[in-house]
This record gives sequence, structure tokens and C-alpha cells, in this order.
Amino acid sequence: MEGLISQAKQLGLEREEMLKFIEKQQAFEREERARERDAKREAEERDKEAQRQAEEREKEAQRQAEKEENEAKRRHELDMETLKLKQAEHGYFPDVKDGITNGSSKGKQPRLPSYVEGDEIDSYLLRFERFARANQWDQDRWASNLSALLTGKALDVYTRLSDEHAQDYEKVKEAILRRYDLTEDGFRKKYRSELPQDGEAPDQYITRLGSYLDRWIELSETARTFDGVCQMFLMEQFLNSCPPDLAIFLRERKPTSLEELGTLSEQYLIAHGKSLSTSSRPKYSPRPSAPRQTNTSLRSKTPGKRL
Repeated sequence: MEGLISQAKQLGLEREEMLKFIEKQQAFEREERARERDAKREAEERDKEAQRQAEEREKEAQRQAEKEENEAKRRHELDMETLKLKQAEHGYFPDVKDGITNGSSKGKQPRLPSYVEGDEIDSYLLRFERFARANQWDQDRWASNLSALLTGKALDVYTRLSDEHAQDYEKVKEAILRRYDLTEDGFRKKYRSELPQDGEAPDQYITRLGSYLDRWIELSETARTFDGVCQMFLMEQFLNSCPPDLAIFLRERKPTSLEELGTLSEQYLIAHGKSLSTSSRPKYSPRPSAPRQTNTSLRSKTPGKRL
């Protein structure tokens, strides 16, 4: 109000004109505030509508994803029921050869038990592959035969694969191992830390360790030569012995040769102003040994010897 009166005085308005001016300005300000409120309300309504539409789209996408997942599971269950009926009819796994089911060429074969959640999935897959090769299954049927034996997380992985990948055994195997974190580093740790299991014979333990080493070599894409395996072990020792921050840097870049490992390490150390012996881990400092005490009472009677 005082501001309007001051403006009216500056304009030289008299009392009546001043009142009209003030009323007019107040009405204008009320209208302006009303327009601002309306604009704010409309903006809030637009934001709410946009948010509602976004939530609706998200819910629709979720419903569609659940529908597709349920449909995939339903198809898988139907396929499994069909396969189980065939197995029940013959009393064993079909002998698949050249893409043709032949249940009488070799007589009845022992059943391969289903995978039980909690068992070693990599050991189970190794057993499955040996069973398949022993029965001369055509490899394009391995994936579908394996799917009938899966349970738990492994089955969940299979149902989420595309139809194309679900028929490719190597794709199925890769997805399952990745879900159980059985990667290059995972098999390396298994090879280094696994202990004999209860009732496991020495040759069985050796075979199991060999399978871990084989998968470690395979997943690290190491050449299956003497030099290739030596390089793999040297790189592992280097990563275990160098400073932790350098080890993380190198693991992220996955060098494929000792030369590349050395080059990347030198670049990192120069850029960070460190040396290879620098480590963030506390170094072991041996406690000073106490001075030796000579006790003549402990000397034996034989010169030059002690108890």
C-alpha cells in the first residue's frame, strides 16, 4: 500500500485520482497473483499427470515382462512334461543319435538324477557331459535334455533364455555358470582353496581339481601349451604380490600377455608416483628377539654340545 501511495504522489495525483489508482493497481496485482496460482496449479497437475502416465507405463511394462516370463515358464513346463513322458515310456533317457530318438538300440541305460540345488553345479555339468558322450547323444539335444534335470536357480536361468539360446548347450552352460559366479576368477579360487570332501578318494579329488584348472584355463583364454600355462601362473603370482590398487587396475583391464602386464603396470606406477614395492597393506615387522642367555647349568658334560 505504501508503495502505491508513493507512486501516486510521484505522479502528482490528487486524493480521488490517487484512490482510483491504488484500487486499480491492487486489482491488477490480485489478478496477477491469481494467474500465478492458476499457472502453478496447472503445472502441478501436468507434473502429476506425467508422473501418473510414467507409473502406468512402468506397470504395463512390468505386467508385460511377467506375462512373457510366465509364458516362457509355461512352455518350458510343457516341454518338460513331454520329455518326462518320453522318458517314462522308455524307462531311461533316450539314446539320441543323428537327431532321432532310439530307445532300443542299446537297451536300458541308467537314469541321470536331477540337479539338486546346493550341489556343485560345475561338477554336475561335467557329469552330464560325460553321460551324454557315453550315450552318444547328438549335441544339439544336450540343452533340452539338460533342462529336464534342472531345478532352483539353474532352472530359472534356463527359462529366462531366448528360444535360440535355450537350444544351444554352450549358451545354457555359460549362463548357468555365470549365475552361480563360476567365472575365471571363481574357478581359480576353487582350484587354490578347495579341500577334499568327506569320502572323496585321492583320484576323485585330483580329477575335481583338474576340472577346476581346466575351466580356469578355458575361461582365461589361455593357450593350452607349456608356455601358455606358465604365463597364466606368472600373471596370477604377480597380481597376488603387487600392491592391491595396482592389482585392481590390472584385473579391470585383463592383460593377455606378460608384456602387456608389464607395460600397464609401469604406466600405472609412473602416473601415481609409486613403486612396485609400495603397498597399502601393513608390512610385517618381526618382533626383536630377546638376547640369548647363557646358562652354564644347561651345558652338557660333553664339551661343545648342549642339551
